[in-house]
Amino acid sequence: MLQSAGEAELRSTWVVSDEVYGNDTGFGRWLEQTGQQPYVLTVNKQHSVVIGWQPYRAEAVCQSLLAQQWQRLSCA
Repeated sequence: MLQSAGEAELRSTWVVSDEVYGNDTGFGRWLEQTGQQPYVLTVNKQHSVVIGWQPYRAEAVCQSLLAQQWQRLSCA
């Protein structure tokens, strides 16, 4: 759907997904390759996240952050 919209020159301001789409590595790669909008993907806590060429589990990354390192942003 997003690809069809983009081909019709209808661009979204940003994209957010639930865990089903977030765990689809092809979808995430497509978003990175198009580079047309910011995005947030929900992933399973065991999902692998690469930081500085090192893989980490998403849960471990979240648990390692201090409260002041989180930033709440409004979507509206």
